[in-house]
Parts: sequence; structure tokens; C-alpha cells
Amino acid sequence: MTPQRLRVDIVIETADEIGFSLWPVLGGNKFTHVALSRECSDREIGSAVHAVLHWFYLDENLKPAQTITDYLERALDPSPQDPTRPLGWGGPRFTYGATTIVPGCCLSIDERHELRDSLTANSGVWLGHDPSIGVTLEHGVATVVQDDGDEGDDITAQIQTSERELKAALDAADVRLSEFIERAGGWAARYAPNYAKSLTEALASALAVPAA
Repeated sequence: MTPQRLRVDIVIETADEIGFSLWPVLGGNKFTHVALSRECSDREIGSAVHAVLHWFYLDENLKPAQTITDYLERALDPSPQDPTRPLGWGGPRFTYGATTIVPGCCLSIDERHELRDSLTANSGVWLGHDPSIGVTLEHGVATVVQDDGDEGDDITAQIQTSERELKAALDAADVRLSEFIERAGGWAARYAPNYAKSLTEALASALAVPAA
């Protein structure tokens, strides 16, 4: 029997895509999570790209972009007066055997470094709410907890593993995320060739992936 191993994937939260047709997407009508890796299909990449850039999809009159050029011009070259920047909601998804814990609401992928920082500082970290996700480290044991309660008293899922295994799983997740950016670069060259370089760089920046 193969021993269980912790797996961490960086997932992005996608939302309602009904009516979006500027490039292929999954087309869901409610949010879901897509694990980012080189195994992503063109539609999954398209959904991830739209999730990162969707803040710019509507113009000041709340009308959707009619062309890829309109959309990407707004997203990749925003006005200096506009504080909005590309951002991807999501974060680490933990899987151990039959147990899976996904990041909660209001966590962005670029904040995942806080989990590593918490391990270094031997402290806890919050990974979103509804459900509330927390990771603690004590005596070399890392505990990931999902709590659906309002007062921290309704634990619905829990994973315990060693600090070493958690760090190794996080390293592997970052490798897969870097491979996703490389794959997304090829996607951009096919679907938005005039913006391939700037779009790939914007994705890497939004997801806090170091330059290759």
C-alpha cells in the first residue's frame, strides 16, 4: 500500500463566466477552484486569466469589454489614478487521503507566503473565511483546520502532518505554479499574441511567481 502523502495545490477561485466569449473558459455560473499547473487545459487557463483580470472587464459604465484588445488594454495598462491591479483570489488547497481543505474567502494567491512566514516564526496563520481555514505549528507538527462555525467551535475537517512534509508539499506546489505560468505564456501567444509577454508578466506578478 502506498503511504499517504500531503499534497498542496495552488488553486484560483473562478466566478460566474456566463456570457464571456473573448476566449475559451470553463463557462461556470458559480465559483469553483482550478488547480494551477502545467496540466491545465486551455479552458482552465482561460478561466484563470479571466479570474485575475476580471476587475477590468467592465468599463466605467459597467459595460463588458467587446474585444480582447479593449479588455487587455484596460487590464494591462490601467490608469495611474486607478488603484485596481490584477489579483487572483485563492491559495493553497490541502489534500491528505480522503480529506481536502480549500482556501476560504478573501484570500489572494499572492498572500500564500504568509504561510511559510508563519512556519518560520512558529506561529499560526489565517487562510480565509466561510469556511475559516487556519494552520498552526507546534512541536514540529503542522495542523490545518477548517472551521464552519462563527466562533471557532465547528471544526469540519482537519489534517495533521509534519512540518517537513508541509514545507516539501509547499515547495512542490510552487513548482507547479511556475509551470502553470510557463504554460499560460503559450496560451497567451495563441489567444492574445499582441499581448503575450505583458499578459504573462501580469499573471506572474499577480500570483507572486518569481521571474524565470
